[in-house]
Parts: sequence; C-alpha cells; structure tokens
Amino acid sequence: MEIFIKYTLYCLYSVLFLFLSYGVWFISGSSFLPYLFFYFIFFSISYFVSILFFQKKIDAVNWFVLERIKSWISPNFFVFLSVFLPFFHLFYLGYVPTFKAFSFLENTEVAMVRSHISEDSGVLFGYLSSFTIHAILPFSLLYLYLVDKKRELFFLTLIAMFYAFSLMHKSYILTMFLPVLTYAFFTKRYKLLFVYIFVVFGTIVSLTYIANPELNPVHEDEIAMKHRGEYIKSSDNSFIRILQGLERRMMITPGKVVVLWFENIPENLPYAGINGYKFVTRFTGKKHVDYGKALYPIVYPEDARLKGTVNAANFMYEYAYFGVKGLLLSGFILGLIIAFVESLFGADFELKIALNFYSILILSSSSLTTLLFSGGWGLMIFLYLLFLKGDENITIKRIKTT
Repeated sequence: MEIFIKYTLYCLYSVLFLFLSYGVWFISGSSFLPYLFFYFIFFSISYFVSILFFQKKIDAVNWFVLERIKSWISPNFFVFLSVFLPFFHLFYLGYVPTFKAFSFLENTEVAMVRSHISEDSGVLFGYLSSFTIHAILPFSLLYLYLVDKKRELFFLTLIAMFYAFSLMHKSYILTMFLPVLTYAFFTKRYKLLFVYIFVVFGTIVSLTYIANPELNPVHEDEIAMKHRGEYIKSSDNSFIRILQGLERRMMITPGKVVVLWFENIPENLPYAGINGYKFVTRFTGKKHVDYGKALYPIVYPEDARLKGTVNAANFMYEYAYFGVKGLLLSGFILGLIIAFVESLFGADFELKIALNFYSILILSSSSLTTLLFSGGWGLMIFLYLLFLKGDENITIKRIKTT
C-alpha cells in the first residue's frame, strides 16, 4: 500500500496501459506489442528519474503568485461558474440535444445531433464547456463535499447530471462525478458513494438507450413499422446488451483504435513530423491536419458524413508525427509530466487520486497536450494548488498509511 500511495499516478497509468495492451493483443495479436513495450520502458525510466529530481526541488518552489491570486478570488466563484455556465451554454445552443435526439429512430440521426453540438456551440463555448465539464464542475462538487455544504452539493449534483445528460456524451457524467465519487470511497462515505454510482450508471444507461433507438422499447414498434418487417426484434435483453457494449468500450475499443492507427499510419497517412503539432503550424504557415479526424473516413467510410474523430491513446499522436521515435518521445514526456504532478500532490493521497484519476484514464483516448489544456487537467491541478493544497480550514479524512 505504501508503494501505491507514493507512486499513485504511475501505478494507475500502468494498470490502464495493461488493459490497453490487452485490447491491442485481442484485436491484432502480438504484432504491435513490441512497440508498446519499448514505449512503456521509456515512460518508466523517465518517471523514476524525474520523480527523484522533483521530490527534492518541489518544496523550494515559491508559491507567492498563487497566494496573491487566492487573495483575489474565492472557490465560491468557481461554484457559481458551475451553476451559470451549463445553463448559459444550453441557452446559447437554443435547444437541449438529448430531447431533440429522443424522437429519432435511426442511430445515424442521433449521432448527427451529437456531432453538431460542438459546431453549434462555436469555438468559445466549446472551450468553456470543456473547462466546465472536465475541471470546474468536478472541482466544485468535490469542494462542496469537503466543506460539508450538503444542500449546495445536492443542487449542483442535479445541475451536473442534467448538463451531462443534455450533451449526450456518456463520459461526461463520469468526468464530473469521479473526483467526489473516488474521495467518498477513500473516506468511507459509502451511502454517498452508492448514490453517485447510481447517478452515473443511470445516466450512462439512459444515454445508451437514446443513442441506440433499437434498444429503446418506446421506439420498437415504430422502427419495425418504418422498416416494413425488415427489422427483427432482438431476443437478447436490451439491458444486457448495454452492459456488453460498455464492457467492450472499456476493454477492447481503446486497443482497437491503437491498432487502427498503427495499420493506417504511414500506410494511408504519412508521418506529419513537427507540423503535427497545431501550435507549430501557426509559425510555419503549414496546414494543420488533425489525424484523429483524418483517419475517421478511412476506417469508417460508411459513416464519413458524420465527420467523427478517431481519438487514440496519448502515445499514438507522437507516433503519427515521428514514427517509432515518437513513441519513445511520448513515453519520456509523459513520465516527466506524471512525475511532476505526483510531486505536487506529495503525500496528499486522497486528493491526488480523486483529482487525477479521470485524467489518467482518459490518456487511453486523448493526446497529452489536449488533456492538459482544453481537456482541463492543467486547470484541475491549478485549482488544487490554489484552494486545497495545505489548506487547514478544510478537514480532510485520510486513510491510514501504515
């Protein structure tokens, strides 16, 4: 247990990587496992070398700037944003996507509604929504729990649940509630834990029914009539099919996507080089190509009109830019980042795992730069340093470390 407390984020990512490797093996056998092996070796070396350096230097960092910012702003400001931004976003959209999608009878029609959310939101609300979902709301829920504001926590829980449900992404509900859910587990607040598990699971199942109209008993007769007898009702229990789909999504799909990237780069898309990074192309004048979007019509030609994105594990982006060398570079950078974050939290185990757990998980389907910035990981760490690190006014129950 002491090792897990000391190297929490490394251990979490190692378990994630093991599941990811299983998915790769399940889809393609051992073809790409050597690439993953060398990536993980470089990641591990980078992490353990960096952690030795950061553990000696992190306490010497001058936190004067953070203290000044803290004197200007209160955590209640972010709680206010958690209430205001979701409703402002839906008001700007002019509709609730889930309600709009509920009447459709085809999966592709529902998928089109979901794919248009980001387009209809625009760039500004796209970023604001991402920060709200991945950092501001999760932090606010956890903060209200820590300061024991039960009434405020209850109402913010309802708002978060409605917002996640409205935007039709099953991962959003987990993003918002995983910090407080994780913290409730480690502080043995099992009643609250089960309530949040029910909220998360119930929302995911509800969205699965909406995203797959053929599973929804409300639409079965309409679908059968629309297809004039071609539709055959499945004898399988729809709830069991949902559970099987969720299992495959977590265990197999991330590995499958890694295989798709390996198989199509550089076979169908060349290595992008340094221009793979969007911020670089702003200086070079080159057109930036989002490989996640560019791969979608190649691997899913039948759904090309949906303009989807094939999001892969963090290390695949550097592979798409530099080949095998990119895998080693990605391992080095991630080891450095995780060691730095680990050192920032130090022995603050409960908050370390609560505030970083989701970001570690999402590394299986996101680039590191996206996760750190628009993905909200950097903002979450900043909020911890600003309001929670070393704050003696917040009573934090700790597990025994003996």
